[in-house]
Amino acid sequence: MKDLTKNILDFLFNFSYGKISTILISLSVLFLFYRILRFEHVLNHWKDMEKLRVLTPIEPVEKK
Repeated sequence: MKDLTKNILDFLFNFSYGKISTILISLSVLFLFYRILRFEHVLNHWKDMEKLRVLTPIEPVEKK
């Protein structure tokens, strides 16, 4: 009976540990993709702003 209980507890512990680690790995991968996509968005925004800066002439400030 002790062996059966030990086997059941081992199975449950290993199952829950595997489940938790799988969830953590999945969340880590999703977060990594989110950061990569976010970084590309920021990079594209920065490139667009750079184009605008180059295309828009800076008018001199008139001194009075």
